[in-house]
Amino acid sequence: MAGARRFPFFHPPGCPRPECHRLPLDPDQVVYFRLYRTKGYPGGVPLFSCLRGRHTFSLRRYSVEFYLHRPHKTAATIDRLVSSCSLRQAARAGRKALSRSSVERRLERFGLHSHRLLRRALRERLRLGGEFQLDEAESFERDRRMAPLTIPVLVHRETRYTAALSVATLAPRVKAGDRRFHPRPAAKLLPRRNRSNRAVSRCLSALVRVARPGSVLSTDRKPSYAMLLRRMDPGGSISHVVHSSRLPRTSANPLFPVNHLLAMARDGLSRLRRRTWCASKKRRRLWLHLGLYFAWKNFVRPRFNEDRKTAAQFAGVTRRRWRMRDLVRWRLDLGALSISPWESALPAAAR
Repeated sequence: MAGARRFPFFHPPGCPRPECHRLPLDPDQVVYFRLYRTKGYPGGVPLFSCLRGRHTFSLRRYSVEFYLHRPHKTAATIDRLVSSCSLRQAARAGRKALSRSSVERRLERFGLHSHRLLRRALRERLRLGGEFQLDEAESFERDRRMAPLTIPVLVHRETRYTAALSVATLAPRVKAGDRRFHPRPAAKLLPRRNRSNRAVSRCLSALVRVARPGSVLSTDRKPSYAMLLRRMDPGGSISHVVHSSRLPRTSANPLFPVNHLLAMARDGLSRLRRRTWCASKKRRRLWLHLGLYFAWKNFVRPRFNEDRKTAAQFAGVTRRRWRMRDLVRWRLDLGALSISPWESALPAAAR
């Protein structure tokens, strides 16, 4: 077809519209239609025609930014969200400011996509040996004493690749009958439980999936870690080494890599800054923000300041360092129609 020759470097694997993408794949039912130009894409966006559903769809439907206005703001918004800016400051920065609700929608969409990206890397590309480290940071939602949170993080020591993370509730820091710190009734405290073991188990299940036999897990001396590791790895293919958490947190500390990672997260995320009003009101927002930050740190930021490669490159997940736009380029919620994020389907001139 003449139209296909005008746009030869991409052919959709199928129709991504909801009424079609759940049907059996039939790439022959999708043909190139034409280019259309918009203010955000003066070079044009390819439009395809679905012969089965008799409708058209654009290449933008495969993008995470689909239906978002001002797509040129994506890179700057992500940069501010991982640079300790609050949502309000991220919205008002720049020549043409976004609204706070617009930044919230971007955080929701990009955060979910980042968690899908981390899970897909865990499932398809990640296989590491050597030493892994696990530790938990603490934060809160709404109230520091009444609603604390735990954030377990699993990191590979050599590559500094963050393999897994989770967010879960902790029990209140005050007794149910103590009203000195909070005016709400004591009954409000009862449903909140300590779900630290559940969150740590998610990280350990990821460890069992990606660690080669003979790998080592280093943690502090929390008793539950050994019990949960034996439950997740009954064969004992992963060794467990414990270190005291009271050692000075210098570069000589055996747990320095994971401690340094959590310190960087506290510096880069406004939600983890202590004693500020940027703290999360809902733990889901914290989970989304953490997913975006660690995806950025794995794929965009160099491992160390003197490195040119990212943690994902050292771990063998990708071959090149990603840009901000690469981080949220292709949707991963389309099932078999999802385009692989590891090798872009478009050449650099068409991105």
